[in-house]
Amino acid sequence: MEGINDDSNRDIITEAAAMAFADPHLQIPDRYIRAVGGSGVVVVGDGESLELPVVDMARLLDPEHREAEVALLGSACRSWGFFQLINHGVDEAVIQKMKDNTVQFFELPLEDKNTVAVRPGGIEGFGHHFRSSAGKLDWAENLMVETQPFQQRNLEFWPSKPPTFRDSIDKYAMEMWNLTTRLLRFMASDLGVEQETLLAAFRGKRQTFGLHHYPPCRHPEKVIGISPHSDGFGLTLLLQVNDTLGLQVSKDGRWHPVRPLPGAFIVNVGEILEVLTNGRYKSVFHRVAVDAERGRVTVVVFQDACINGLVKPLPELGETPRYRAIGKSEYFKGHTAEVLGQGERFIDTLKKGFKKEHMPPAATLPAPPPSSTLAVVAAWGGCGRCRLPTSSPGAGSSGGELAASPPVGSGGGEGAAAAAELATLRRTEMSGALTHSHRRKRAMQWPPLSSATMPLAYYSATADSLAPNFWPAATAPAPTPHRQPKECPRPGCYTLTPLREPWSSLEIGFLKRSCKERSTSLGQKANWSLDKSMEGVKAMNRDIITQDAAMAFADHHLHIPDRFVRADEVPAAGEVVVVGGDDESSELPVVDMARLLDPEHREEEIAWLGSACRSWGFFQLINHGVDQAVIQKMKENTVQFFELPLEDKNTVAVRPGGIEGFGHHFRSSAGKLDWAENLILLIYQGSFRDSIDKYTVEMSNLTMRLLRFMASDLGVEQEPLLAAFRGKRQSTALHHYPPCRHPEKVIGIAPHSDGFGLTLLLQVDDTPGLQVSNGGRWHPVRPLPGAFIINIGETLEVLTNGLYRSVFHRVVVDTERDRVTVVVFQDVCIDGVLKPLPELGEPLYHAIGKLEYFKGHTTEVVGQGERFIDTLKK
Repeated sequence: MEGINDDSNRDIITEAAAMAFADPHLQIPDRYIRAVGGSGVVVVGDGESLELPVVDMARLLDPEHREAEVALLGSACRSWGFFQLINHGVDEAVIQKMKDNTVQFFELPLEDKNTVAVRPGGIEGFGHHFRSSAGKLDWAENLMVETQPFQQRNLEFWPSKPPTFRDSIDKYAMEMWNLTTRLLRFMASDLGVEQETLLAAFRGKRQTFGLHHYPPCRHPEKVIGISPHSDGFGLTLLLQVNDTLGLQVSKDGRWHPVRPLPGAFIVNVGEILEVLTNGRYKSVFHRVAVDAERGRVTVVVFQDACINGLVKPLPELGETPRYRAIGKSEYFKGHTAEVLGQGERFIDTLKKGFKKEHMPPAATLPAPPPSSTLAVVAAWGGCGRCRLPTSSPGAGSSGGELAASPPVGSGGGEGAAAAAELATLRRTEMSGALTHSHRRKRAMQWPPLSSATMPLAYYSATADSLAPNFWPAATAPAPTPHRQPKECPRPGCYTLTPLREPWSSLEIGFLKRSCKERSTSLGQKANWSLDKSMEGVKAMNRDIITQDAAMAFADHHLHIPDRFVRADEVPAAGEVVVVGGDDESSELPVVDMARLLDPEHREEEIAWLGSACRSWGFFQLINHGVDQAVIQKMKENTVQFFELPLEDKNTVAVRPGGIEGFGHHFRSSAGKLDWAENLILLIYQGSFRDSIDKYTVEMSNLTMRLLRFMASDLGVEQEPLLAAFRGKRQSTALHHYPPCRHPEKVIGIAPHSDGFGLTLLLQVDDTPGLQVSNGGRWHPVRPLPGAFIINIGETLEVLTNGLYRSVFHRVVVDTERDRVTVVVFQDVCIDGVLKPLPELGEPLYHAIGKLEYFKGHTTEVVGQGERFIDTLKK
């Protein structure tokens, strides 16, 4: 909060203030009394139809309705600067925990709350809001903490009471960043700029929490909860903890009371986003009135933004800038004067051609009348714009039905009818337990949820808590043949070495050096060493792809080299039956992320997810929300890579004794090779370029989301399971299985179980090949369009104390068609040890060091046909 000096102090909450807040019969101290001024501003009352626009994230994610909803989002940001966001997908458990802990904190004795009191001249901590220029105080108590960047967190101001509060703030901060990035992607679409352009202005910038409690006051006309102001950040996300009204938004010379929709977030444009969009989006004044009888509690998250330390319009908008650029520190100095009650927006002084007389006088923004005397717009009922119920609860209207009125920007009643039809279809098909075939048919008919459900953020390996690390604004440039390695400008990041010219179309860089010790604001250090982590498995060489192997892969008529012939190692047809035909019972379970995110169907779908992990160890995930553009780019680049000449692919060939690089899969104990070529990359939450980088980040986020629901199924707190994965290795393997005229003589990948925690497989084409062992049979997997195939690894089986299963699977080769896949493996351990979660009772497996585990598991991988973790069973 640079630039805010001692003149803008926040005051501590004194005993006298606390008593006035707690006892409505006490006299109101003079420093809270605000004279009511002005009469030219009307507060909207009965008969008025103006309400905040309502934006539906489900429609933004639905390709059929996206265009209309993006237009509605843009209209809201232009005309109001505010909107309510429904169907946002934020974890309800995280929201509820944040609400509970916030209420519990404000109920603490003043002595406990003041253990994190604001310091003289400071911003963070518990106290009043900012003092006005006349020395007046708002009728509220606030806790303010900075939550991002993670390295700048000051835990001195993070309350230790209630005990779960820090964890709640941490998880909620991550959810809010994810939600922010989703919104920014759609805002970019509305603005006509690349998503990355807008995201880069927010990524890595400050995130600040403001927890507000507005006590009741018997003379609400004399005080104000928060004075009229516009927010000095990029984007604000407000969560209403209870149902007490108070927020009012200024529009067209009137104050409009906001009625929060159940489960919605209230989102508003900050001054910096107005500048970034060159004035297209509006940051408007708003205020909070106090109720005579009821307190009001809110949780507000402010997402900061700038471009390389400057507040200025995005150059990509292609317009003449309407605001002059200003340094972030200077901006905060100016904005703070506004916060302290000047009644002006500092960013208006940045407008080119600005003159002081253009500013409206502060008197046009008077203190509000008490919210308890306001007649709100109408009794609860919803509207066509928000597509919520049109009658009150209990009046015979189903809360799930869509209103018949056409949504704004939808093109009329036709759009609403289509929305209603879609909702009815989904509700009907989701009404009961779904069979394999129902799920499969539904998955093939419905378009996948997409477009930025997950953000470009990944998790730090240097802390106990779920915290995002963000891309630095400057990254390694596009590869050229002679470019030298470039050091990332952010402390603690990596050296990126670009690949040679033939790879420039892939725009990826290899991680050559990892941080040995990376300090955090908590004083913790993490030992990140790529070489040490794989000690003990170096004897299990991967072979390079030789010219004769490449020729055999390319020409079906050539003799199959002996080292690929696996007749003696593949089970005979009479021993293991391969299931065929349309037998429904042979298909993998299908899990629907949309149902996991839907409170109405979550419990049932979590049970289904748990059943899949217990009985199969595999499932297909539909409606996963991973950005389709990222998936498509990853598919295209993977195909392009395998189409390169061998000479180009071998520029990153695996080294003797190594794991990473291009080559064959692991050699079997008999020296045999799989009929495939692979590119394996080991990623320690670091940075790669373009497709691979964005894709692996998406996979990290998807993994974390799945783990939350797995924790619910297992009956454990989310954090122990998340912590076992957070900061651990992520490996990406690109596989190409060439066709073979004698597929009965070779195998794509020999039977094995994965040695990591969770595996996420993307099928690039539609060539079958994956087979899963279940009940003594090999079951061929038919990938659903747009789905991920996910399976449990050995380490997750151990971690869940055997509740989840890691099963054998293999890949067979086609006679005529290539098969290409992208596989991401997420590693797991507990403080370097593989062992069951203590929360799951008496351990059924012996604990083992991660290094020793890899030595044992690698023996299995190279063809022994046994699971090493079975030797760990007690």
